[in-house]
Amino acid sequence: NYLYIADYDYGTVAVGQLVDNNGDVTIQGNKADGYLMDLKSDVIVGAGLDENSLDGVYGHAQALLLEGDYLYVTAYFDSYEGSSYSQEWPGNEQPGYLLKYKIDQATGKLDLYSVAQIGINPCYSTIAKYNNSFYVAALGGSNAQGDYDYDGINEETSINMVTMNQYGDFEDGRAITVPQNAIDAYFNENGKYIEEQRIRERC
Repeated sequence: NYLYIADYDYGTVAVGQLVDNNGDVTIQGNKADGYLMDLKSDVIVGAGLDENSLDGVYGHAQALLLEGDYLYVTAYFDSYEGSSYSQEWPGNEQPGYLLKYKIDQATGKLDLYSVAQIGINPCYSTIAKYNNSFYVAALGGSNAQGDYDYDGINEETSINMVTMNQYGDFEDGRAITVPQNAIDAYFNENGKYIEEQRIRERC
């Protein structure tokens, strides 16, 4: 009876209750604690960051994965407010994070469970789970697989793995090595990213 919504512009995750009013199903929002989660605040607490470490940047909610009693969320931070990219690039881009919330099955409320750091700009990425590990791709600085001029490989582009321990807590996230043949498949003979124009339009 609950719907979980990630808000990119405001960096929040909201819990909506599905209410049946004589056959007319509506979503009832609630801004109380546990129903509207601020990802910046939760990352600071869950990752043990200094309370001022994310001053001057905005949070963005990206992917959601719902599994059993838990909700997994990716978040990242930069100086671009909402969906506006009018500011000069690069925009003080910070590492992304994978957050795990415990769901109260009776009320739908969320309770922060664990946080792990991942790569910069997990823009348009999904969360893939295999056994006790999660995989998230990150584009790197300025939302581009190539460098800022789109003429080479962005060293910050990564595929990140986060593993849970026996208690369900996240271990530290780490970037995994991408095979060279997979990298080569995305570049033509001139070293240019094949789909660079599409990426420009999407990000």
